[in-house]
Amino acid sequence: MNTKRNGLQGVLLAAVGMFLIAAPQLGFCAVAGEADELDEVTVEGSSFARMRMDMVALEKRFYALYNQLNQNDDFDVNCNSEAPLGSHIQRRVCRVVYYEKAQAEYAQALMLGYGAPPPEVVELERRNDYRASVLKVLNSDQRLLRLVREREALEKRYYQALKKRFKRKSDPS
Repeated sequence: MNTKRNGLQGVLLAAVGMFLIAAPQLGFCAVAGEADELDEVTVEGSSFARMRMDMVALEKRFYALYNQLNQNDDFDVNCNSEAPLGSHIQRRVCRVVYYEKAQAEYAQALMLGYGAPPPEVVELERRNDYRASVLKVLNSDQRLLRLVREREALEKRYYQALKKRFKRKSDPS
């Protein structure tokens, strides 16, 4: 039973990690400024765009519910559209509040000439507490688990459709 529980925890952590890290880097986010394409391509492409938008909608529902159920405001997750330095193309980026606070504190310390730990150090220090909190919240609410499973299933369909359309040999996950 303990092995089964550890396996479920691993899956849940992987799902949360996917929400926080993988989705934006793999291009599951709505990208501002996409060029219009020919009608034939637009019809085919719109299903991919629709699936990406549906994944983002599921993520929004997940984080809204997670943030509501989570007791520690530092462990809430905020998502925004941002353009990386040197680019005008926006990406969806989700960050834990304690990391955002650490970024702000570090930037202010640099500007005012006092010391503050880099946000990456704060992330390393708080990671285990955050993971434990996420698991506790996820295991306490079936709606969150359902949203994780829905998002995972939609991502799988998305990759299958991409593979079929572009004849990819393997998905990047």
